[in-house]
Amino acid sequence: MSDEYIRFERLVAPFGLDGVDGAYRYPLADCDLVGCLDDLSAVKRWLADYEDIDSTWRKYRLAAELLLNWAWFYQHKAVSSMSATDLDGFLDALANPPRSWLVSSEDQRAPLRKPMEISNISLMRAVISSMVLWMNRHGYAHLRFGVIRQVDNGLQPARRMARGRTPPTEPISLREWHHICQVLDTQCTLEMKAMVELMYFCRLRVSELSRVLWSDVRRPSKAFPAWQIVVRHGGARRIVLASPAAETLEVLMHEMGRAASSDFVAQLLGNRSRATMEYNVGKVFQMAAAVAREAGDRDSERALLSRKIPALTKAYEVHAPSHLRAIRACLGLNIHDSAGVHPTIQNLTTALDGGHLLQLHEGLREVWTLVRPGWPSLASVEPNKVPLA
Repeated sequence: MSDEYIRFERLVAPFGLDGVDGAYRYPLADCDLVGCLDDLSAVKRWLADYEDIDSTWRKYRLAAELLLNWAWFYQHKAVSSMSATDLDGFLDALANPPRSWLVSSEDQRAPLRKPMEISNISLMRAVISSMVLWMNRHGYAHLRFGVIRQVDNGLQPARRMARGRTPPTEPISLREWHHICQVLDTQCTLEMKAMVELMYFCRLRVSELSRVLWSDVRRPSKAFPAWQIVVRHGGARRIVLASPAAETLEVLMHEMGRAASSDFVAQLLGNRSRATMEYNVGKVFQMAAAVAREAGDRDSERALLSRKIPALTKAYEVHAPSHLRAIRACLGLNIHDSAGVHPTIQNLTTALDGGHLLQLHEGLREVWTLVRPGWPSLASVEPNKVPLA
């Protein structure tokens, strides 16, 4: 949590929070705004519509400034990854703001003189509703508040989809993922488990995963003590593997009697078409729905029966606690983000010298224990054989 409040003109998105791949972003091809690749550029473009009305622009600028500070430094989320609950939480924060929002520093005034009253919070809600509606109308992101109040009644983006646009896929819930984990551990082959875990932890799309070769897998080394995958679709980048996925991949490698060597060019998950891989993930969703039904979790059962792959690849960012991003930022690494920050010996050496590698290990261990029930003992599980198609 940040103790500093950053003014709008000085705002720079923290590592991984720029919203380039926000959970509620529309496909880039749907956006009709030139140059709006991230949340800050979109917010600036929205504000530009009000530059000629000074009093309105100042109110809108303050609302955007408060929202970005709240999202980035308190929620540790991109604005375009904020759920309805997060947006409602922002309004609650205006009534009980962080101390840094009320105390002037030596070089700047505090953004708020006191906690906001209901009338001013309603005004802020109307302003943010305007931004939400604008983002939807231009195909940038589909955001919404959780509770419909008078100030934005009838302005819910879902009712005003421009050009019949389909809203982005909602990520699977943590409860749904836990049902999927039970299926992976008890009903799936290691190959199927690896496929699902790589999609979840690394946010790999089918088009990317189908192109990964065994030679693209990097084992831990003295130079970089973590598993990595080189993804070459749309430009090469490295992704650092979460330990649960890395352990599954290591066991799979051992089971198949193969090592990741520079001359081994077979595909990681075999020569399977996009349709076949989508079928396999759909099969996992169906089995997880049956597990949810047996557990009496009817909501998860219904949701899982309708899930598609994008709901899986968007979920880890939502499930991982906020301190995951802080740990990633301190190392300058991409633990799961597809932004593709290249890990270097230089930033790893800095991390080792500062003792951050231990923090990385312990912090992520806590994260992965939450999102992957049963880890780290998964390698000892003997799954029933439900083979990949």
